[in-house]
Amino acid sequence: MTTTAHRTCPFCEAMCGLELTIDDAQRVTLVRGDRDDVWSKGYLCPKGRSEEHTSELQSHLNLVCRLLLEK
Repeated sequence: MTTTAHRTCPFCEAMCGLELTIDDAQRVTLVRGDRDDVWSKGYLCPKGRSEEHTSELQSHLNLVCRLLLEK
């Protein structure tokens, strides 16, 4: 079973809203723009869309998910 979480992209000042799909192992499996975000309305800037940042973002979010679950 997967869950969906909403976060803000940390890569630049655009503050794009993210919709994250998280699997049972608490890994981020999909990152896309959050259509319900007040500011970005589903838009992702080039940094948020690029593959190099996407894998870095997924690693960062996986760590955050793990830390939150440990508390």
